[in-house]
Amino acid sequence: MNGVLQWIDRSGGMLVAPRRTVAALGEDDGRRDGTWALLVWLLGVHVIDLFQVAARVGALRSFDAVFGGVADVAISLLPPFVATFVVELALGTGRAHRAGTCLVPMLLLGPVLHMLENAGMLRALASWAPDVIAGVAALALALYVKPAVPPRAKAAT
Repeated sequence: MNGVLQWIDRSGGMLVAPRRTVAALGEDDGRRDGTWALLVWLLGVHVIDLFQVAARVGALRSFDAVFGGVADVAISLLPPFVATFVVELALGTGRAHRAGTCLVPMLLLGPVLHMLENAGMLRALASWAPDVIAGVAALALALYVKPAVPPRAKAAT
């Protein structure tokens, strides 16, 4: 199975039986889970922003538009980066290699909450609240699975 299919399989396992899933992972399984999570976050939450950046670059045909687009994409990646950092802290140094695997609830809640926000259903919340709620869900999953995550073996020096 290729990397994407394995990630989808692990993500499903994290939703159905998270402790069993992380306990069954091999040492090198899930090394790229954080990378896949960032891509899914961009596509799930900020796909419209990506199209707007592409349209702006195409319309203006200037280097300034490219820099502005890069800044927009970088800002949109802040929530998963911060969530990954917090999850790594919660898991501890020996278990931090599973932080990307714990972002699954964030990838589900983020797009749904942003869609509700764009539909005007979350007017009482601040604009940053969907990102925080999604990140807290990832942190909660990390704390739940922490006892089942085997610590990474020490590298030989």
